[in-house]
Amino acid sequence: MHERRGSFDERRADPSGSGTSASAAAGSSAKAVGSSASAGVRAGGGTVSNAEAGSSESVEMGEDERDGEDEDEGAGEDECADEGVNEDEAADDDGSAYEDNDGDGAYEDDDVSGSESPESGSCLSADDTESNESEIKSLSRLTGCKIYAKAEFMNPSGSVKDRAAKFLILDAEQRGELTKGGTIVEATSGNTGVALAQLASARGYKTIFTMPESTTQEKIDIMKVLGAQVVLQPAVSILDTENHFYHVAQRLAKTTKGAMCTNQFQNTANTTAHYMTTGPEIWRQTGGNIDGFVTSCGTAGTLSGISKFLKEKKPDCPVWVVDPDGVAAISRFVNDGQTTSRHEGGFEIVSANQGSTIVEGVGVPLVTPNFHQGFVDRGITGTDQEVVDMAYFLLRNEGIFVGPSAALNVVGAVKMARELGPGSVVVTILCDGGDRYRSKLYNRDWLKEKNLVPRTDQVASPALSLDFIASLESKTKVVA
Repeated sequence: MHERRGSFDERRADPSGSGTSASAAAGSSAKAVGSSASAGVRAGGGTVSNAEAGSSESVEMGEDERDGEDEDEGAGEDECADEGVNEDEAADDDGSAYEDNDGDGAYEDDDVSGSESPESGSCLSADDTESNESEIKSLSRLTGCKIYAKAEFMNPSGSVKDRAAKFLILDAEQRGELTKGGTIVEATSGNTGVALAQLASARGYKTIFTMPESTTQEKIDIMKVLGAQVVLQPAVSILDTENHFYHVAQRLAKTTKGAMCTNQFQNTANTTAHYMTTGPEIWRQTGGNIDGFVTSCGTAGTLSGISKFLKEKKPDCPVWVVDPDGVAAISRFVNDGQTTSRHEGGFEIVSANQGSTIVEGVGVPLVTPNFHQGFVDRGITGTDQEVVDMAYFLLRNEGIFVGPSAALNVVGAVKMARELGPGSVVVTILCDGGDRYRSKLYNRDWLKEKNLVPRTDQVASPALSLDFIASLESKTKVVA
């Protein structure tokens, strides 16, 4: 675990035109919190709940206000050597550009002017007059715990990846690899591409994205609307240097004039984004009252950044990774003591299950430099059927419309809550919204073809149950 915080000058963490806003989503048991924040991306910006702001309006804060009780986090989640973070290139060698001066998990920026959007990915709230937390009340009631979820689908580009996109671009600018009129190249399963394309447009860059052919058409269409060039590749092993979308991105970055690859898998600025923003937000929004955190991972930036921060604040807080059962690569690696990887073709590879998954962008059988920045205690799995059932459970009972990775995360949260026991506080991430999966997860014909018809598709059923969520561990055969 390294204590490095980022290779870019973090005092530039709120440049003009970068923009994060968030209003909290609302369902049958959750009220909206706040309203849209101002434009200009701040990966740590977003919506402050009424409990924080003291009113029903969104709040914008100057940089010098962050040491008060409404303090945001430090700066600003689809996912070569480790080139993401270099202490010698940071704003200060000792990391003093951001300091947690009052110990509340919020980092003070001593050299950034201008206004700051309120909190990014602001949580869903059971009662916006009393709580700034994201309780999913039906799940809390059924588990006897408090289950909270951070609404990252409310960010400007619609996903948790806004945070990483901002830090990756700032990193490239600070290194001098990205200049006005240049081209950003990235390998993505969709959300990072959308986030990069939106921010690139505001900052004068062109974009080229390589993607698996299995990516939903909705994501592809959004990127094209934002001006990106999209290159689709077959789903093959990352060791296939000719055809895998990661390697195609590397080649395009080298052969396209004025281009560079932000390299979200290897660049630990990805982790820094969540260490500086998402982790501190969760800590503050829960008041430090958190008994466990669980999320899935692809590049591992979200997992590692949040886990690193939470473990610094509360070392005994368990952090779990939840994998699609059809892959279960990282979860098994964690449970095996992180000793079962092998190095091949310049990558750290782990064995995967002999199956597949409908969940895009997670469960990658690859241990990234980002992963090594964090702390994970246990790995669990969720089946595709559990993912589908949870997606429709949330839609019908909470009015929460999210994608498959978010549904997988909530499955993980329920399993963690059962394990920790009644009264525990569990937090997870709602990575993106369901509108990007209308052709798959929310398409009945497609689900029938996959034999994944939802068992929870009833509006406000009087007899709610979580019987559709099974055991913790994977039962699928492992690929040698």
